Amino acid sequence: MRRLDRGEIRIPYTADAVNRWRELVDRLAALEPLREDLEATVDEILPDGDAELAVLRNGALAAIEDAENLLQLSDAVRYGVSQREVPLEAAEVRVMSMHASKGLTADLVVLAGLVEGVVPRIDRRLPEEEQEAQLQEQRRLFFVAMTRTTNILVFSSYSRLDAATAHRLQAARGRRIGGGSFRTFASSFLGELGEECPEAIRGEDWQY
Repeated sequence: MRRLDRGEIRIPYTADAVNRWRELVDRLAALEPLREDLEATVDEILPDGDAELAVLRNGALAAIEDAENLLQLSDAVRYGVSQREVPLEAAEVRVMSMHASKGLTADLVVLAGLVEGVVPRIDRRLPEEEQEAQLQEQRRLFFVAMTRTTNILVFSSYSRLDAATAHRLQAARGRRIGGGSFRTFASSFLGELGEECPEAIRGEDWQY
C-alpha cells in the first residue's frame, strides 16, 4: 500500500483501497500523542455511548489496569474476545474457533470444515521454516480441539465445494465436477490419527 500511495507501482481499480489506506494513516497519526494515555486512547477509539462498540470498550477498560502499554492492551482485548467466558452448562450449541475451545469441554464436539487448505492453512509464500512453524502450531490447536470432548468426537469435512466457496476458503481443489463445483480433500491432520480412526461415512448416513 505504501508503494501504491507513493505512485511507485500502479494496479488497476485500487483507488478506493489507497484512499482508505490514507485515511488509516492519518487516523493512526492523530492517535500517536495518546499512546501513553491508555484510557484516552480507549475513549478515542471506542467512544462511550456507541452500542456497537460497548463490548469492546468494556473489555478494554477492564484490561487497562493490567496493561503497561498499548500493545499489551490490544492483546488483552483480543484475548478477551476470542477466549471469552462460556457457560459450562448450556442447552444450546456453542460455535467457536479452535483457539477459543481451550480449557472447555463438552459431551459432543464437532470439528467442522476439516478441508485441506483450511485446516491446516499454510502461507506458501513464507520461508520453509516459517511454514513448518505454522503447520506445527495448527497441529497443536487441532489436538487441543479434539481433546475437548468428554464422550463423542465428530470430524466433519467436505467432499466437494462450489467454486466460489472453495476459492474464498482457499481450500485445496481437485478436479472440477458437475455444477461448477470442485472435488476437495479432507485435512491431512485426519490422516495422522492412526488406524484407530474410524472409516469416514457420509453425513446423511450418520445419525446421533
